[in-house]
Amino acid sequence: MLLLSPPGCGKSQFCKALGNETGRPTLVLDVGALMGSLVGQTEQRTRHALKIADAMAPCVLMVDEIEKALSGAASSGQTDSGVSSRLFGSLLTWLNDHTSDVFFVATCNDISKLPPEFSRAERFDSVFFVDLPTREQRRAIWNICLLTRICGLISAIAP
Repeated sequence: MLLLSPPGCGKSQFCKALGNETGRPTLVLDVGALMGSLVGQTEQRTRHALKIADAMAPCVLMVDEIEKALSGAASSGQTDSGVSSRLFGSLLTWLNDHTSDVFFVATCNDISKLPPEFSRAERFDSVFFVDLPTREQRRAIWNICLLTRICGLISAIAP
């Protein structure tokens, strides 16, 4: 699933809530942390991270702001000896071939910056646009935050 919206609409929070509501752990795939300084290290880390996700199934695997994480894939041969391109290829292959019960969710602020390979049919089962909350929705969110804060204070005071 791909969640598309402007910043601040709750895409990342939705991913975490999705895991909570379905009773699955939500794993965050931090593409920046996969990058290594040694030849082949990035690719090894990527394969290792995806194997961990497969082993943790059933789970939700989230990549936050995927267009930024994979922004260098198109020019990878000129800028980083192809590392970003190979990382992207490993992710695409895993998305196509994995058979484990891992639900993949990516968030994106600007779909036009995604590599075109992501727009191929069946790459994502669905794409959702998450809009900014309305005034009424913001009020409800604020009330939840206040209630959570008050409950936290009460539990801290109570023995």
